[in-house]
Amino acid sequence: MLQPYVTHAATLSIQTATLCGPGVDAFDFDGAAASHAGLATRRRRAIDVCSGFPPVPDGCALDTQGMLWVACFGAGEVQRYDPANGRLIATVALPAAAGKETTACAFGGAALDELYVTTAHEFWDAAKRAEMPLAGGLFKLSRAALAALGGGAGSIRGVPMHPFKP
Repeated sequence: MLQPYVTHAATLSIQTATLCGPGVDAFDFDGAAASHAGLATRRRRAIDVCSGFPPVPDGCALDTQGMLWVACFGAGEVQRYDPANGRLIATVALPAAAGKETTACAFGGAALDELYVTTAHEFWDAAKRAEMPLAGGLFKLSRAALAALGGGAGSIRGVPMHPFKP
């Protein structure tokens, strides 16, 4: 079973010993390294989310199928990738009224079969907030919506979080 650490913009797969970070780069990870410098080595691009700014990859989450969900800041969407080959599998667009500043995604619900997505509206003036009243909100992708993306009910679930141990 895949046992990753999931935090804002960093997902660690213990099974494959690969760390995917906010640039959606991969590193070889050695939890038994003698020094901090040896924990994450051999940085390389895992997924090309975009060729310019915006969008940029922001928060991410890993599902039990080993797929990486990336909140795309500047695009107003979450994208699901296969980190083994970098292939885009699915795109979930948020409502236009939410704006394009998608910041994070995380699995929730008792069975981790719902995807929650946050957006931002920091530094926006009143006019822009009025134009996009859902910005800064929390959105939920339902079990049914996830099932439609993943081949059936209950097929896409988040990986349980494991607390960081210093």
